Amino acid sequence: MEGMKVYVIDTGRLHNDMNLTFAQAVQATRDNPNPDIKWLHQPTYCALIQHPDAGWILFDIGTNPDVNEQVTPGIGAGWYHTIDEEDQTMVAQLAKLGLKPEDINYVVMSHMHIDHIGNVELFKDTAEFFVSRAEAQHAFCAVKGSLDPATYGFYYKPHVLADVKKYHYVEEDEEIFEGIETILIPGHTPGMMGLYLHLEDQDIILASDGCFGSLIWDDGKLPGSCGDTGSFVKSVKKLKKLQKKNNAMVWFGHDLEQFNNFKKIPEYYK
Repeated sequence: MEGMKVYVIDTGRLHNDMNLTFAQAVQATRDNPNPDIKWLHQPTYCALIQHPDAGWILFDIGTNPDVNEQVTPGIGAGWYHTIDEEDQTMVAQLAKLGLKPEDINYVVMSHMHIDHIGNVELFKDTAEFFVSRAEAQHAFCAVKGSLDPATYGFYYKPHVLADVKKYHYVEEDEEIFEGIETILIPGHTPGMMGLYLHLEDQDIILASDGCFGSLIWDDGKLPGSCGDTGSFVKSVKKLKKLQKKNNAMVWFGHDLEQFNNFKKIPEYYK
């Protein structure tokens, strides 16, 4: 679509056992029963879309700088987040374009895990949110069906239950704005959702955690953290068909090598 731009917003790094992201990435064998576990460093980021008609749209809203205090001890023991540069916060990143959180018109959530919805408080009063109905139902039930936060997994109750201005519930692949289509890609969570952007110069598929990285896309590794591996594999096949159709660029959810090669805000794709 003519006039649409996409910016990459950096909200820090996640650190965890590689096997949590890519199943059996490091595996013991008879010849090597005690292999060295690899510690993975991953980006957390969002895509900021400037749309000629809809205005400013965020796909995901990143990780909160206080996330290490928000996760349960069980998760925190093997997963943590860092801010390595002063500008790796949502507010600082938006300021590079002279924007404030209240300038964002819409937020599209890939899913509601803590590392993707962490800045909800910045946007809940002024932006309208899109989320798949399946994701909302799963997340709401997860945090309301128990009094024990240890059972919530990567959902954080205050984020999931934030009183946002409005939710638009997505139930199928559809065009939500001209040149922007939702893609339902369940697996990592039941309601995982990506976006297909038809830009003037190229197509970009925002896969988020529908595909963590090239080890899955290129090498066929299975996901480590996954609600339904069978659905995940089907969703990756769906993404590959879409990618091949228009030779689209696919942005993975947590691939540091790919992320390091992205243009970063204030540079953009069009």
